[in-house]
Amino acid sequence: MGMKRPTDPLQVLPPELVGEIFHLWLLDSIHPQTKYSYPRLPVLPCLVSKSWRNFVYTSPLLWTHVTIDASQGTVASLDALRKRLERSQGAPLFLDVNVGQQPDRDALGVLFAERSRFRQLTLRVIDLSWWDHISIEGFTELKKFTLHTASQVPTHVDKLSTIFSSAPSLCSDISSASSPSLSSVFLLRMSSKS
Repeated sequence: MGMKRPTDPLQVLPPELVGEIFHLWLLDSIHPQTKYSYPRLPVLPCLVSKSWRNFVYTSPLLWTHVTIDASQGTVASLDALRKRLERSQGAPLFLDVNVGQQPDRDALGVLFAERSRFRQLTLRVIDLSWWDHISIEGFTELKKFTLHTASQVPTHVDKLSTIFSSAPSLCSDISSASSPSLSSVFLLRMSSKS
């Protein structure tokens, strides 16, 4: 009796189901701990087989969650970052961005060039000087914005106002107490003891 060859799930399961499985795996791998040690996600399943690699590289949903440390010297390749964003093929983006004392303005420029696709943006910043070098207008799809700053960093209400005014899905009128489309705004201060 011959051994039956294992079946590749990508050959027998509907692509929508496989995509959802990969997407859930990716989210489970990233959240809730959100660290900046996931440079191989979602590439890791590509090591299984050629069909898995082809599936991952052609599934935009798997490339929409970007967790990155955009401090000077931490982004290994701007081309790889651009390619990752290209693979999302215009799908809404969910970003968790850490910016240290010395921001990588080139990496931030690559990320914020796609700001019209940001659905969710979490920024952890120490220094906001890079805001003057990057356009922070045109967040047309932004539904959730979270900003974590160090205690000594001024809030820059004018910059936040620019983001809010260019994000119709985030809020319709930030000055109005009854803003039904305001989904979430968090402004937290981190102490230097954490």
